[in-house]
Amino acid sequence: MQPSKRSSPAEALALAFADETGCELRVRRVGDSAVLVPEPEAVERFGRFGIVVGLPDESAPQTWAIAWRYADDVELVLWPDAQLLDLDALMRRLICVA
Repeated sequence: MQPSKRSSPAEALALAFADETGCELRVRRVGDSAVLVPEPEAVERFGRFGIVVGLPDESAPQTWAIAWRYADDVELVLWPDAQLLDLDALMRRLICVA
């Protein structure tokens, strides 16, 4: 399924993630950014993670310990149980396609 011309970058990335993995992500708004949050089946498969889409707000406190940046406006946030290698490979594929 292709993203519509009206979908945001976060919605397009969530759709690409679902197409690639069969796992859904919810889009949550946090200030000017969006955070893609995994549904339970994605947590079971990949562990706990979030994908922040949007330019970082430097004034906001940074609360996570592990974050990987894939573009100026896309960051993968990992919790200790996240499947780092699987998520990293997936994000590299999705960002190259986007």
